[in-house]
Amino acid sequence: MDIGLVNNSKAIKQRKPDVYQELFSRCFLVVSTPVKFFWGGEYGSHIGAPLIGQNIPLRTYVGIETIKGKGRIEIVDKMYVPSEDRFTSQMDTVHRSKLTEYLIDRAAHYYETKDFTSLRIYSVSEISPGCGMGMSGSFSTALAVALLMDSKKIAQQDIYKWSKTPTRSLSQIRNFDRTFRLAWKFSSLLHDGISSGGAAFMAFIGSLYPILYFSEKRVDALNAAPEARSPLNVKENYNLVNRFFYGGVKLDELFGFKER
Repeated sequence: MDIGLVNNSKAIKQRKPDVYQELFSRCFLVVSTPVKFFWGGEYGSHIGAPLIGQNIPLRTYVGIETIKGKGRIEIVDKMYVPSEDRFTSQMDTVHRSKLTEYLIDRAAHYYETKDFTSLRIYSVSEISPGCGMGMSGSFSTALAVALLMDSKKIAQQDIYKWSKTPTRSLSQIRNFDRTFRLAWKFSSLLHDGISSGGAAFMAFIGSLYPILYFSEKRVDALNAAPEARSPLNVKENYNLVNRFFYGGVKLDELFGFKER
């Protein structure tokens, strides 16, 4: 490993142009989202504590390519390994299989047919999973946006509208709420049923300042904590995510800074 190697999105693109050329040449639709540095609450957020995170100059890309056949989905993932300065596939077989199965179900729902044109999902992440930078949340958000854009459930103007809406009001926009909750479900699947949704939520937000995210209290044993109405682990009951309360705000919105 070269300890002097610069690892940000621009530098990685310059060193590994073939990875990005393949992504953009194969895919008719590509969505990218930022990853985060978490100042606090990375694990406490799972049970309702506030999460504070901030964009860093690294991204995750998800692209969609049509392939032959009907009702089938393939996943091709490439994740950057800084210590080796290369991209490699790191999604394990179990999660790849579960995500593929769930994606086929969601695609049939959003395309309104089980015979939708088969798809290959390309993922390029500039960080590896397990780094504590919300890679899976970033991937989940890019995947949800790409799927809903291709199925015509959301459009570019919707995303533009979200970017101009105060963060605290986003949950009141129906198509944002639907898109975010889909990303939250993907994130829950990738974390074996446990996800605060925070990394996925923050991936929607462009901000120079930290972002505060919170969701309702969740516990393992609901009968032991009657004030909590939701389980910590949704297991494979991903629709439970539809009932969870959440919210967020950029710190510059909260404090009203007059200058950056």
